[in-house]
Amino acid sequence: MRRAFCRRILSLLLTVCVLTGLFCIPASANSGIYSYWRGLTHAGVMLTDGNCPIEVTHEKLTLNVREFPIDESYRIVEMTPSGSEMIAEYTLYNPSDEPVTARLVFPAGTRSDGKMEVNGLFSGAHRSESYADTLNGEAYGASVNGDPVETKTRYTFGTALSDFNVRRDMRLLSDDPIADSFLSPDLPVTVCTYAASGLDPDEYPTAALTPANDRVICMSRLAEGSVLHIRKKTASWRLYGEIDFSVTVIGGTEKDAVPVLCVDGIPSKPANGKIELKSAEKTMYAEFAQSLIGYSGVPDISQTDWYNAFTASLAARFPQGGCCTLADVTELFEVSPIRWYDYEVTVGAGETVVNTVKAPLYPDVDSEYEPDIFKYTYLLSPAALWADFGTLEIEINTPYYLIKSNQKGFEKAENGYRLTREGLPKGELKITLAESADAKIPYAGFNAIRTVLFCCVLLGIFVVSPVFLVCWFVRWLLKRKKSEDLEKGSFPQ
Repeated sequence: MRRAFCRRILSLLLTVCVLTGLFCIPASANSGIYSYWRGLTHAGVMLTDGNCPIEVTHEKLTLNVREFPIDESYRIVEMTPSGSEMIAEYTLYNPSDEPVTARLVFPAGTRSDGKMEVNGLFSGAHRSESYADTLNGEAYGASVNGDPVETKTRYTFGTALSDFNVRRDMRLLSDDPIADSFLSPDLPVTVCTYAASGLDPDEYPTAALTPANDRVICMSRLAEGSVLHIRKKTASWRLYGEIDFSVTVIGGTEKDAVPVLCVDGIPSKPANGKIELKSAEKTMYAEFAQSLIGYSGVPDISQTDWYNAFTASLAARFPQGGCCTLADVTELFEVSPIRWYDYEVTVGAGETVVNTVKAPLYPDVDSEYEPDIFKYTYLLSPAALWADFGTLEIEINTPYYLIKSNQKGFEKAENGYRLTREGLPKGELKITLAESADAKIPYAGFNAIRTVLFCCVLLGIFVVSPVFLVCWFVRWLLKRKKSEDLEKGSFPQ
């Protein structure tokens, strides 16, 4: 009885906590729907040769944020030079006695950047055409002493610049096939074609495939409507009728991955019918990778960049082998290639030149705050690749308020904010701007319905609960007295 009473009291307290918490839920600035737009992370110019003697004596980073790139429907709009842009000016000095031609690269975001998250779910539906244009390079530019330089577009596999790692991602930007412990240009690949026949559709016939070892990757081309299911190391897919299907064995032959006909993807339950090998074509991994270049979704990608990106995506997905469909890997690259702009700069012996790069600014937008806040990220760490780094000057030209920055020391200036540092600071540059200096997450107030509910909760705590407790106690006393009377053999008159 006491346990039942304790459970009731505990349930009452939990109900009170939940109802009380309703009055403290943050109210979103966007009609009660919390949304978060992920913009572009920006990075500076990087050297591809770690032995280059060129030094950066001064870098001036200018962030012109004259307007925020979000309209009332939370659709990103075009950024023009009159809107928001980033300008990075590098004063390059060659201390050597000979002219030096340096190859420079500038990362310009990925296709996984620029998404809107509504209540925790990402969606690319709000991406505008003007945003796509910026990734096509039309809004980017590089110059030396004011004269434009010719740039070449490159691609590498990546997730987003927000996860950028200088040494890892620069290694993938190679003119030669990248080195991998398993995948190599001369790795044997076997493309097997199988025929399924005599199937009983009532048995839910499936083909099950288990690689013979951990260094084999199997890629299946499935019929329309089929879905690949993975159970531990076994892959299976439904067979609809008597059809042909193919399995590509990377790093092995047809003997290293033999599909079996079974019921519901369970190899120990054989199904009626048979699967026969029709052909097994031998090739090399380099040739196989190049045959898939049309799946990249990037029309101007070079053969070397595609090989390296495909290899990096495959190695990231299957470090110990496994099974997948062809679409799994190609789609993984299609949504997340890092786009680079590659160009050369020549600096004479003892000379100084100014290399300038420009790009539009697309911030992260957090509508949980009132008013919305806009977060800008610029990667400073790639500057560590230069032979030496002098001073860093950062100017933020904006009519808005700088409410947060991970780099301390910003001072209010006539047109915004300014920071000067000797040497390269630790960490990246992350700033947050807003239309108000007091931007914060609002909390919903008490409306009529909430007030009534709250009063009911108080009534339950201070009135109903004590009455219930007294009634229960009186009932318990009566039962106890009756029990004592029964034990004595007497009954109340």
